[in-house]
Amino acid sequence: MYDYLNGVLEHKSEDYITVDVHGVGYKVFTSLQSMEHLKMGESCKVYTFLHVREDDLVLFGFSTREELKMYKLLNSVNGVGPKAALAVLSTYGIGDLARILIAKDHLKLTKVPGVGKKLAERLILELRDKISNEEAILSGNGTAIQVARVGDDAQNEAVEALVALGYTNQEAVAAILSLPDRSAPVEILIKNGLKALMR
Repeated sequence: MYDYLNGVLEHKSEDYITVDVHGVGYKVFTSLQSMEHLKMGESCKVYTFLHVREDDLVLFGFSTREELKMYKLLNSVNGVGPKAALAVLSTYGIGDLARILIAKDHLKLTKVPGVGKKLAERLILELRDKISNEEAILSGNGTAIQVARVGDDAQNEAVEALVALGYTNQEAVAAILSLPDRSAPVEILIKNGLKALMR
């Protein structure tokens, strides 16, 4: 129903903001990450998602489309409601969250209020491949990072192996993407990826 709101930020609360659009104040629940980027009294654009319940309409909004996209992915997981998805995004920026999901880091996810071990496992199971298939995820400050779609399973396995050896996901992805022949078997990809990283 709403794609975005374009107005003036009139109020900040613990978990929501009020955006004045031509004299109408819209109550928009948002993450701490988005809150940091929105300044009181200044013009702002908030990308929104309308959650419809039997007895209420609740508007969620974010400072970037990328964060809204991640919110929708989180909200699509069984057992993750709108407020839980917001809690995840308030704990981790989308770049960090993407890396956590790809690295299958259950422990970090359980640091989110309301997320236990089973829900953390479900989040990883359902979202890891979806995140891996994205062209790119943006970090909270809008800087592009490559936790990107590497290609086929062999390339993704090579990235995982390099991460297991102590390299960051970003370094591992960049190394594999830099290889002239990315259709090689996974063992060769790992070997050549290591050479690229040690240059």
